[in-house]
Amino acid sequence: MVQVQHESMTAIVGGSAKRLSSGNYLSSGGRMNNNQAALLLHCFDLGIEEDRFEVAPGVEICRSKGSRVEALHEEISSTGSIDHGEPFAYGAYLLLTAESTELALSVPRDPHSTLGRACNIISIVTGRPIAMSWLIVSEDGFKTCSDTLEYHTNGVQMKFLENGFRPMDVAMLSDIKEAWRISNLISDESKASGGLSNVLATYYRAWHACYIEETCMELGVLLACLFPELSPEARAIEIAIGCGSGFKQALFKEFVEVYSEILLGFAIDENVLIDPTVEVFRLCSFILQRVLLDEGLARHVEYGTLSANDVFNGGDLERRSGIRKAIFGTGT
Repeated sequence: MVQVQHESMTAIVGGSAKRLSSGNYLSSGGRMNNNQAALLLHCFDLGIEEDRFEVAPGVEICRSKGSRVEALHEEISSTGSIDHGEPFAYGAYLLLTAESTELALSVPRDPHSTLGRACNIISIVTGRPIAMSWLIVSEDGFKTCSDTLEYHTNGVQMKFLENGFRPMDVAMLSDIKEAWRISNLISDESKASGGLSNVLATYYRAWHACYIEETCMELGVLLACLFPELSPEARAIEIAIGCGSGFKQALFKEFVEVYSEILLGFAIDENVLIDPTVEVFRLCSFILQRVLLDEGLARHVEYGTLSANDVFNGGDLERRSGIRKAIFGTGT
């Protein structure tokens, strides 16, 4: 039996150390690294001809179909020990090479880890959360599995936050790469403030929450972190006006009301929470896309000087409209 161990779990993932058939690529230049981690992403796929896209050195988004990762996942799923014996719809995976793997496993689901940050940026750019993911670590190019872990689980709020399915095309992947570059740039420039890092971590907790109430709470905190110079009332007015026709202004005002009631300890009917929380989640995805694709806006977030006018009216109109259309279905 092949036994896989992790800090808090031990799982039997296969009947033998069986060599699997060769797949497509494994790492840049076709070289085998001793330690690699693949995070399979549920209901995500590549919309490009190539089988992989490099986000940064040591971080790639890859197609699952025909790969060794897919074959290994199906092998260990067939035992019934993971995914309840069903490999589900994992069309793409994140590939981390040896330099990033140790950090990825050190604190599972850490929004500041390489793996957590990559997942977060994918969620921001696509406008949808990662409902489920499965991590597989291998020391032999994914012929066998040395470690495995259910990384993201499908919380109750996921069925509300998911925003359709769209394969990651060249434009989307390019935005993911640029967002990664800018977030790293700002992080390297300023170690003291951490404003952008805190905002991104809050967004991660919003889509990774178990319940819609928790998502609502995190989004309220996120908006306060994005626009700290405004009072809650002024923030509500400025954002509602800035959102314009691409956003239901009444729903944003409703969100402010239910968020305030949660802060005061009132029990809120889930049906009242769903629509405003989902709309504000999409709003936050739009704002963070704008921020992570513009160095100037990213610096404003880092130092707490972002204005709603910068987000909704500044920058390139075509890009701003494209992002809004991807998230809300309409461009302005």
